[in-house]
Amino acid sequence: MEGAPKTNPRQETLEVGQGEVGNPGTSSARSQTREELLIVDDSPAVLRLLATLFQREGRAVRLAANGALALESARQCPPDLILLDIMMPDMDGYEVARRLKAETGLGSVPIIFVSGRTEVGDKLRAFQQGGVDFVTKPFHLEEVEARVETHLALRRQARELRESYRALKELEAARDGLFHMIVHDMPAPLMALSTALTLIEQDLPSGSVRAGQGVAFAQRAANELGAMAGELLDVSRLETGRMPLARGRRDLVRTTREAMELIAPLAQNRPVKLLGPPAVEAVYDEDLVRRVVANLLCNAYKSTPDGSEVVVEVGREDDRARVTVKDCGPGIPPGFQSAIFQKFRPSDPGRKALGSGLGLAFCRLAVEAQGGSIQVVSEAGKGSSFSFTLPAEDAAAG
Repeated sequence: MEGAPKTNPRQETLEVGQGEVGNPGTSSARSQTREELLIVDDSPAVLRLLATLFQREGRAVRLAANGALALESARQCPPDLILLDIMMPDMDGYEVARRLKAETGLGSVPIIFVSGRTEVGDKLRAFQQGGVDFVTKPFHLEEVEARVETHLALRRQARELRESYRALKELEAARDGLFHMIVHDMPAPLMALSTALTLIEQDLPSGSVRAGQGVAFAQRAANELGAMAGELLDVSRLETGRMPLARGRRDLVRTTREAMELIAPLAQNRPVKLLGPPAVEAVYDEDLVRRVVANLLCNAYKSTPDGSEVVVEVGREDDRARVTVKDCGPGIPPGFQSAIFQKFRPSDPGRKALGSGLGLAFCRLAVEAQGGSIQVVSEAGKGSSFSFTLPAEDAAAG
């Protein structure tokens, strides 16, 4: 051990577990059920002591009497954890750790330094070289065992997290594949359906009231599906950066008024108040922003009780222009506010259905594509306030 006279690393084989001093490469196939440790120390007594401890726990153990053997063993088969001495001939533990961390596939293997060096600087250097822990010699076996188990548990959790993330990414890819298939394949049959319904409606006898109502209902449903398909396509284009943008200096008040007029029939007996100066200039794509305002207004109308007021404010704050739409609805629970702008968000039981779950996702993507941001402020029973900002100046011109 460090601090005591060192014996030269033995050249003969000391068989321990699945590895051996002086010949770590004999590990070959790793056990599929046991976690494997690589113990690196030039003291045969330490190697034997630690190997016996972890073998009793059912762990696979490989031993290396110097840094070169340790590197060779780790490269052949990365262990789950390394116990590493510092003071060794030819190559000290710091250099071994540095080389291990630089190796592809070995950088994530946790290293616990086991050393008789007790200076703060020694410990600091050990952590700087990538160590996750430091055990001082002479050590208590219980302490070494506890520290090893702690870091192996962390490694298991990290591995499980990576696997869960990989599985989620696969599910997301499958969902997006279906999404893109729908986006590109839905418009054609919907157009054919709408055309057929129009022809049927034209050929109906003049007295066919119920049939006419049924065709009209089917036509509305087809139109809604067509609008949903268009929304899906726009969301896909915005996500992939393929949506063409016609940005220029516009009057945000005028664009907001146009959106209000566009969906005025949906307001019914819900009065709408527009507040702000006569004009507010900003740089944006007029069609996209008109649709964003219309989406927010449509949601506000659906959430606001009859006779209650919807307020729209347009203003400027420093280098940003802002539009805010306030409703008098039931509000949005805190648990839903963080996800409300996400595609295919979960349903909010406190509000009326807001369509496909793509409207607010479209709003977020459309605003962010133009250098803006969008947010919601809501309190249960006191309504919601949706706001988005846009650049008041053209960044490219600045």
